Amino acid sequence: MKVQIDKMQNPSGWTVQLQNTNEPYSLTGVDYEECRASYIPGQIQAELPAGAILGKDFNQIQVNETKWISFTIGLVLYQNPNMTFTIYSNGNKRTFAFEVQQKYTTYRFINPFETIDRIEFSTTGLIRLIITDLIAYTNDYPADIYAAMIPLIQKPINHLPKQRVGTATVRVGDTSIRFADICLVERYTAIEFNGETHHIREKKPTGKNFELTFTDLFDGPVIRSDAVNTPVFQVIPVLPNPVSIESVRPGIGLHGGYEFERVPERSFVSDEIICRDTDANYYIRRSEGILRFKPVIHGLYKNYENLGYLSKVFQQFEGNDHPIWVNGRRVLISFGQVAIIKFEEDDGELQLPCEIELGVYNEWETEIKTNLNYQINSIPVQSPN
Repeated sequence: MKVQIDKMQNPSGWTVQLQNTNEPYSLTGVDYEECRASYIPGQIQAELPAGAILGKDFNQIQVNETKWISFTIGLVLYQNPNMTFTIYSNGNKRTFAFEVQQKYTTYRFINPFETIDRIEFSTTGLIRLIITDLIAYTNDYPADIYAAMIPLIQKPINHLPKQRVGTATVRVGDTSIRFADICLVERYTAIEFNGETHHIREKKPTGKNFELTFTDLFDGPVIRSDAVNTPVFQVIPVLPNPVSIESVRPGIGLHGGYEFERVPERSFVSDEIICRDTDANYYIRRSEGILRFKPVIHGLYKNYENLGYLSKVFQQFEGNDHPIWVNGRRVLISFGQVAIIKFEEDDGELQLPCEIELGVYNEWETEIKTNLNYQINSIPVQSPN
């Protein structure tokens, strides 16, 4: 479960406060592919002098169901690696201390509040960094894995040409749609017209034309707006863990992942320090080790044309050489062999098994220890030049 506090793909709304107003600083939007996180095209590039505060106000963002807050720094040059990260809520605040690393790193902090109305980053020395993807989240597997996979499955679908299946005139409040001429869709197909998506329950002949009624999926059984002679397209939706009554053909569903296995050679139960605040409190959570999740992608089809279309989508998804992003974490995915299961001669499904390995933590047993006898290894002071 994730709440996007700010994509940080450009500096809109972000301001810089300086200790010395004569000191120079810069704040620009960039897009370096190697610095991207969570599929976000763009980052904030900031060059800040010592003591500067980079901040932004928000309108009471609700984060009451989340446990952690994170952001990603892609590149950094600094004189002093020490920074602080402050969260504000209704006049209260919590400030965390952290050291920036010399590599692409996602930084995580415990979420102390139910709402957020301001975020600040402050510097100790001159620093130049590229930052993105400010989120609040609680890990929920496999739902979060599904949410990470869906954008990459939809990407090849969006690049393939849409299949036009007819033309229709509709009125708001109608519970069915009649095609003006030929109707090239069948029962259980998802169609899109006039900005709406509907799932066909029944296809009935009405004289020379056909009448379609809809299920409760997507935009529901009732037409939401008027349209005259609007083109109608077949679409392929991607659904996380659909139940049998939600059968969409052609359509893609994500199943499984509830059964997982431990990776023994990489699974050592231990306590890990996640973050520390400026009151010398250390936040420690229990690592459960590395677990292997095995979701399966199902592609349902009703004819050979559907099968060919879905095969292209699966091939392009398998050929993707980018990671998936699970709550701000960059995770690799591997694939098994595609299997074809036939229900009838031209009716069946494609199955693509996947494997994803994730470090899993006991989220709700986070300890807070004060004045912990723990020494963080210092990072050498550098020159941004």
